[in-house]
Parts: sequence; structure tokens; C-alpha cells
Amino acid sequence: MPKNWSSSSAQYDAQQFHILVDSVEEYAIYMLDPNGNVITWNTGAEKIKGYSTEEIIGKNFASFYTAEDVAAGKPQRNLVVFRGSYSIRSLPLAVLTPFIGQSHVRATNRRNVPARLKELD
Repeated sequence: MPKNWSSSSAQYDAQQFHILVDSVEEYAIYMLDPNGNVITWNTGAEKIKGYSTEEIIGKNFASFYTAEDVAAGKPQRNLVVFRGSYSIRSLPLAVLTPFIGQSHVRATNRRNVPARLKELD
């Protein structure tokens, strides 16, 4: 931290950054701990993934995968690949998912798939 910064100005900057990230609605921006548990969640993530902050914080990101993908070990495999690609071992991982039209929401919002299938009947 530069000498002319006080801890209160750094805290203010952190708060401003949090407000900025949370206001983004076109991207899901969230962080995972080294084990893949969600530790931050923004408004865009709520819209795109379909989980409120209260529902998802502390849950594993495997929640975003189908039961078949979880059984096949895909979430943990992807976490290992991602961490290895960026040489990240113990720091939180930042994830950014863009909103790409309605079809993207259907594809990534696994939570609401059964309800949406019923709507199509």
C-alpha cells in the first residue's frame, strides 16, 4: 500500500470496488475458495445462475453442474485444471461468466431446469 494511503482509504476503496462488482448484472462475478466453495456472489450471478447470495455462499460450485457431471467428477476436474492453468494453489479463484441471451441462462441455470422443462410440456 502506498505511504500516503491510510487503512481507512484502503477500506473505502475496497467498499467501492465491492459496490461496483455487485452492481454488474451482465456478468456473474464470484469467487471460490481453494476447495471450490462460493465465497462471494454478485447481482449478475444471481440473475445468471439463479441462486440468491444467501442460498449459495458456502456451497460448492458443483451446484452449477448436472448430477451426471458431478457423478463423473467434472467439477473437481475443472477446478484442478483451472488452478493448474493459473498456478493458483491456495488463493481464492475469481470467476466471470457473461450473460449471453436467454439461451445462456437456460444452459447455466441448472437449478431451474426441471421447472423449465415442465413449462415446455
